[in-house]
Amino acid sequence: MRRTDVAASALILLIGAGQIVATAFLSASLGNAAVWFLGSGFALLLLGFLNWLRLSAPSPLSRQLCATANLLGLAWVIFTVWVVRVPQGYLAIGILAVATVASLADCSRD
Repeated sequence: MRRTDVAASALILLIGAGQIVATAFLSASLGNAAVWFLGSGFALLLLGFLNWLRLSAPSPLSRQLCATANLLGLAWVIFTVWVVRVPQGYLAIGILAVATVASLADCSRD
């Protein structure tokens, strides 16, 4: 489970960074849609860093905060895919679901 957890955390960081970089190439101007896309990339990046923190410096607080953030992030991505219906969103749902299950399992150790 540890390798899967590390892989999911790394993929969340990669998706977040990719979304931030892609904003520059996919939008001609910084309108509302581009700002939301960019902001979602930063949110995914932050979520990836939280997961990395939980793996690197585990404590009861980091485990609980990360599990809560993963649940909220998963809910947000599910809602976004339901509204926008982009194929890559389903991949993000899968990765966040793995990270959420891993963080909840990690929480149960406390």
